[in-house]
Amino acid sequence: MSGVLNMKKKVLAIIVLFGMVYFAMILYSIIAVRIVLLVILALGLIICIYACLGIFLYRKFINKMIVDPISNIERNYDRLVVGDISATQMSEDRSFRLLVYHSNLVTDIELIKRYHSFVKNGGQINLYICARNRKYFCSKNLDSFSYPLLHKVTLYENQIGKKRYYIGFLKTALLFPLFQLFTTKRDVASFDEMNEQMKELIRFCTERSLTFHIYR
Repeated sequence: MSGVLNMKKKVLAIIVLFGMVYFAMILYSIIAVRIVLLVILALGLIICIYACLGIFLYRKFINKMIVDPISNIERNYDRLVVGDISATQMSEDRSFRLLVYHSNLVTDIELIKRYHSFVKNGGQINLYICARNRKYFCSKNLDSFSYPLLHKVTLYENQIGKKRYYIGFLKTALLFPLFQLFTTKRDVASFDEMNEQMKELIRFCTERSLTFHIYR
């Protein structure tokens, strides 16, 4: 009789032990799931904060340069400065500056064509080539960094609708803090290499009594 009781106690002890192990596994799974969810939530929150920061900084940066060429009454600048913001060779005279962290030749040409009228007769157009961008000369598409600076007609002619515009805006905004963090100032020098686009740009400036300079 006592042997049967001992056997029951052992079985009961094994059942209790398995129950405790099973409960511990469930509890561990719940905690692990919660930890994973908390990590995902924290990462999502960090990404949202970073995205909001990027959008805020990008809008603040670009809004300083956005003007209406028709309604803006301040004209007769000594020069229009377009291109790479990391260039350090900047004059202290009255310059209208459209310097960004990332661009290409196609975009810079469109910016010059839109804003050249802000420069006085006999003034200068200075183009600072983005040395970090290997696709500066070969890219055939407008760079999304400068979308807000370009005319709506220019965007339309390049098949940039609202969807593509806002996707480009968001992409640039997300990269903007990194551009600011890793861009360093550099010295520049005259750049003499010419292609057909450059030659056309020189003719464009010459016809409007503007002097064109290229730096890299």
